[in-house]
Amino acid sequence: MYEAMKAYYEIGFDGIARPDHVPTLIGEDSKTKLWRSGQLFCSWLHQST
Repeated sequence: MYEAMKAYYEIGFDGIARPDHVPTLIGEDSKTKLWRSGQLFCSWLHQST
């Protein structure tokens, strides 16, 4: 993962890195995880415009 992030940095990547696996925290269900991913994306999109 470190090498991947380093490569993105070196080429000037200016986006988000969305993991394909997000651990479930105690008390969460899969819908909560999806909501957090969507919230992160919307926050990035708002800042980039």
